[in-house]
Amino acid sequence: MMEMGTHLFDWVGCFAGDVNWASAHLNTGMDKAVVENITYNQEISTRDRDAGLVVGGREFCSFGFINGLHADCHFRVNCRLMIRPIA
Repeated sequence: MMEMGTHLFDWVGCFAGDVNWASAHLNTGMDKAVVENITYNQEISTRDRDAGLVVGGREFCSFGFINGLHADCHFRVNCRLMIRPIA
């Protein structure tokens, strides 16, 4: 989510304005992500540039904006590019 999600959130902010609240769920496979799932991105995919620590293969984010608008964002890892499955 931090890799490409920040760009999407910037665009949404340009159109919707300031965020009033935010909520997110991170999953690894079908399970809720926990601290033990945190790993370096290059342990998952050696082809990626070094982006530091990552967690989760599926993310759901929901934002409520001050002006009353609501935005949902869904992210899913591209399994074909992974070296090892996200545990």
